[in-house]
Amino acid sequence: MTLKEIAKELNVSPSTVSRVLNGYNKKFSTTPEMRTKILEMVARTNYKPNAVFQSIRAKQNNQIAFVFHSRSLLKSGETITLALDETTKFLEENNYSFHYLFYSHAREEQYRLPEWPVAGIVLSDVVDPERLALIEQRKCPYVTLNGSCNVSGASILSDEEANINEVMHHLQELGHRKIAYFNVPPVKELHYSVLERKNGYLIYLHAHGLPLVGNPEIVSAPISEQFDLAIRQGATAIVTYQLRIAVEVLECAWRRGISVPRDLSVVTFDDFWYGAHSIPPLTCCRIPAAEMGRETGRMILEKIADPNSHQGEILRLPGKLIVRESTAQVRA
Repeated sequence: MTLKEIAKELNVSPSTVSRVLNGYNKKFSTTPEMRTKILEMVARTNYKPNAVFQSIRAKQNNQIAFVFHSRSLLKSGETITLALDETTKFLEENNYSFHYLFYSHAREEQYRLPEWPVAGIVLSDVVDPERLALIEQRKCPYVTLNGSCNVSGASILSDEEANINEVMHHLQELGHRKIAYFNVPPVKELHYSVLERKNGYLIYLHAHGLPLVGNPEIVSAPISEQFDLAIRQGATAIVTYQLRIAVEVLECAWRRGISVPRDLSVVTFDDFWYGAHSIPPLTCCRIPAAEMGRETGRMILEKIADPNSHQGEILRLPGKLIVRESTAQVRA
């Protein structure tokens, strides 16, 4: 029910309803009976005032804009969804409201600011920090969640170097020496996690004297071809950039009569619900989404209070290895 509908139902003006809800008494009066009726109807209909208009009228701004370059980010899995849930929960606990904005051209152009004033901006999965130049010029406090920031902003990231090290250490402890890495398929722009996981894998191989197996680069070859190459080169374990690729690896192994984990161990990143219910259940490095979300909320409020705080700061949070039945001791 809208404010106008409540006013019409009670035969009063919308401004009367608005003033009662906002507790105005200056140059305004109404009977106690009418005030009670308005408040009872608002409670009964679960009416919620528009936070944007409310903050404008109060001459204060508690609005946070969440900006995305694609709607698909909200459909890409549980990690970003969980992080955003934690951020918005934190903001609500601190009396801030928020709204989502989608700029589909942000990968070719500058991110644009909202058309109305906001206290701060949270951006998700920014790949190129130069696209934040307009926000920097307008000196709007901002934090990027799971993406890059520019000079005055701050970033909350997953610690991919620590994550890949934990994955590789787990496999090496099980006796695996020939470990392949399957990267993402070709994409237009590379997310920081793509580069850091691959580089961390290569650094780990070099540091521990392990041979390179398969091709860790971004290639257009189907997963089945990459799988066959790794097996021909003697791989006893495969690490994949994302859970979807790991599921394809399980299918490839099944079709070729290769048992997981008896003949081949498989580890991946992210821990969506179906990873725990694949056959066998997948060992995953769980990204610290909830922690990233809370830190994003905390940092954007600190930057609103002091725009000069956390300038260029990058906070990295390590994930957690969830060991399941897709990894085992290497066979002699």
